[in-house]
Amino acid sequence: IQEGCNHCCTYCIVPYTRGRAISRSFTDCVHDVELAAQTGAVEICFLGQNVNGYKYTDSSGTIYRLSDLIRSAAKLDAIKRIRFTSSYPTEMTDDLIEMFAIEPKLLPFLNMPVQSGSPNVLKRMNRPYDLDQYISIVSKLKAARPDIQISSDFIVGFPGESDDDFEQTL
Repeated sequence: IQEGCNHCCTYCIVPYTRGRAISRSFTDCVHDVELAAQTGAVEICFLGQNVNGYKYTDSSGTIYRLSDLIRSAAKLDAIKRIRFTSSYPTEMTDDLIEMFAIEPKLLPFLNMPVQSGSPNVLKRMNRPYDLDQYISIVSKLKAARPDIQISSDFIVGFPGESDDDFEQTL
């Protein structure tokens, strides 16, 4: 549903190889989900380099987000499970967090990379959040869906990482 990324993390080539973030048309995505349901799919996984950054504006100016796609897919009786990957922490919007509370078809699992617990390393990675912001997002997700399971990605040994930086991540 989405390709590319507008975040230029110092270790990542996605913005250079796949370009800036581009979201597919909402109606095209809904059509694909409907076709998948008609041909036997019971689970939908929305995919993108920064999938929770999905944002499509149609010709009338209506803005669609990932939460709208989830809501649309959930209306189909054939679809029993919905998930998405891969998430960027600063793109975890309140409307998306709310979907975990109100939509039972949205599986209680999320991968949301933190990369490091050290503010110094996060800054050198060009990640625009800190550990407190990340923990706040996780707290909101757990409040919305207490049984949610969250996985993450960590980079250790990042250039210039000190023992103290590593301990903060640990």
